[in-house]
Amino acid sequence: ASTASTADAVKSNASKGSILGIGLSARRNMCVHPEVSKEDDRERVDEMCRQLTAPWAREAAPAKPKDGSTRLCKHYERYEEALAQSKLLESGVYTVEDLRAKGLDDSCGWGPYFAARRMIQAASVVVLNYQYVLDPKVSMASQLGGPPSGPGL
Repeated sequence: ASTASTADAVKSNASKGSILGIGLSARRNMCVHPEVSKEDDRERVDEMCRQLTAPWAREAAPAKPKDGSTRLCKHYERYEEALAQSKLLESGVYTVEDLRAKGLDDSCGWGPYFAARRMIQAASVVVLNYQYVLDPKVSMASQLGGPPSGPGL
């Protein structure tokens, strides 16, 4: 089944206010930054995003540049603000497309990739590519795997 049809099924069966469903995809599929989102290459998207969101880049950026431009991602900055105020998402089911729309909406405007990664810890349902579960490197990076468990671990 497609991600959209799975999300639609969960939406139709969810009691309002009692479930949080999150769609998660690669950064290149969720990015709403006007420059970064134009890139097709996954590694280039990741690199450009890190240059705009990494702690060292955020610390080095001037608070108010003279020309009004900034080398920070405004969507990431709005994500940080929403996170600090505990105002990311209300209960509901959010596909990747829903999250991108929230990222593009001026009333919200946060980075959907970062919000989705944060919210998977509280989600009742997470819809994602199988690599997020099967590939240990990807699973641990997305914080889905948790600590290893099983005999001898």
